[in-house]
Formats: sequence, C-alpha cells, structure tokens
Amino acid sequence: VIGCYPESPTPLALIPPHMGSLLKAGVPVVALRETHLSPATLNPFQIVTLETDAIMTGKEVLALVNWVRTGGFLITRPNACEYDELGRKPVRPLLPETLRLNRDLRELQKCGKGKVLIVEPERFADATLAAVRSCDVPFTLPSGIEVVCYRSPSCHIIHLLRHDAGSGPFSLRFPRWLGARAGQAAWCSPSWADSKMLEIKQDGSSLGLRFPELPEYSVITTSRDNSARTKGFAIS
Repeated sequence: VIGCYPESPTPLALIPPHMGSLLKAGVPVVALRETHLSPATLNPFQIVTLETDAIMTGKEVLALVNWVRTGGFLITRPNACEYDELGRKPVRPLLPETLRLNRDLRELQKCGKGKVLIVEPERFADATLAAVRSCDVPFTLPSGIEVVCYRSPSCHIIHLLRHDAGSGPFSLRFPRWLGARAGQAAWCSPSWADSKMLEIKQDGSSLGLRFPELPEYSVITTSRDNSARTKGFAIS
C-alpha cells in the first residue's frame, strides 16, 4: 500500500523503497493507495506490505484487519497506520490494537487465519523478499529482469524488462498461482516485425519458458487455467 509519513517529503515517500527490489526479483507488484482499501480490492491479494503508509482512516484499517483475519499475509513496519486522516496520533494505534499484535515482536504473528510480520525499516526489503519467496509468489528468472504481469479472463500478459546486459539463454519459470498451461506462448518486442512463438514446457516442478536471448523489453502472452488458484500478487 502506498502512502506517506507526515514528516516525509510526499513525492518521495509515496513509492515504497522496497518496490524496486521486488520487481527486479521477478515479483509482480500492484501499487494500491490506502484510500482504495476495501474488502473487494484486498480480496485478490495474498500479501500486502505497509512500508511508507502511516496515515489511514479507521475504515481502511478495519478493511486490512478483516483481510488478515481471513487469511491474508501483512508485512508492516512497526509504526504503520499510526496517524488518522486528520494527522492525529492515537494513544493506541488502531492496527496493532485491533489485531492484538505485539509491536516489539519481530517474527510471524498469527491473526485469525492470517499472519503479520513486523519489520524494521532497514530490513524491510530483504525481509519482504524472503517472505514472498516462501509463498511461491515470484517468477523464477535471472536477476536484473523485471516482471510486470497482467491478467484477463482468458490470458496472462507478462512484461519483461531487462536491466542487466547479460547474455542468453534465459529461463523463466512460472509460479503455481499463475495457472499457466503447457502449450505455446506468443512473444513480441517493439523492435520485431512479427511475434514469435515459444513452447511452454515442464521445468522441474513447474512450467516455464526458455529464451535464446532477451531484448531489453518484450511481452509474453499465455493462456490461463481458470481453475487454478490465482491469489499471488504482492502489493506494495
């Protein structure tokens, strides 16, 4: 969830610092403003992170609380949501109070069917990355390749942005939540006249693709198995 702290320069604080680390590690990320938090918007997500958001209304906090209690995984810094919408600091912050969290505990805490991990700011990126990897959220691919994934009722559209100048071949393995199916995937790049077809094959315990080389930017389109579990996006 993106937001800011009262003492921070708003334009800089709106983008959580750990977001870049997640993207470069192949984690598909959705940025969601705190004003958009509701049961409907939170339902598709498995993991929510709160690194820069200190200001929330009671309604927004309760939406998060109910999402956690029904199975969500919240990763937060110790002083998240400590101000209300008027900038007032309650004696007892609503988020830890409602979830009955121990704010001094730096390990997983169970909350209903869900869990909460409180992380210090200096460890936030590393701890979040370790947590999402344990939940099978990321795509598996070489470092330095950013993944942005969109889904429609019938397909997934996967954008690949290569930050490093490494040479191929490259392998990309899909996480289970993607619901990919064996077959062919369309692969295109702005520098190509026509798209190319790649074979989606079994790679160990998951499906994946193999690229001879990878342009700086390309897009893959795969068909989607609608019976698969799709709660896999980490949001920041």
